[in-house]
Amino acid sequence: INKAQLSKAEQKDKEAPSFEFTIGLEGSYDSMIDLATSLTDFDRIVKIDQISLFKDSNRGVLLMNITGIGYFKQ
Repeated sequence: INKAQLSKAEQKDKEAPSFEFTIGLEGSYDSMIDLATSLTDFDRIVKIDQISLFKDSNRGVLLMNITGIGYFKQ
């Protein structure tokens, strides 16, 4: 687990404060799809910038990285 970095994007008066996040996962295809789908159920508004899914052929496991922005309620 890494510390969340506050977004460096300029905050406009109407925009909520935000933080950038990256999630790295290892597991089965079904569990990764379940997690990606559950992102829509967060109590916090999130914007997903990228989801990468790939296989580590050396270890034979699936890896997924998710990057995005979470917004604080004002």
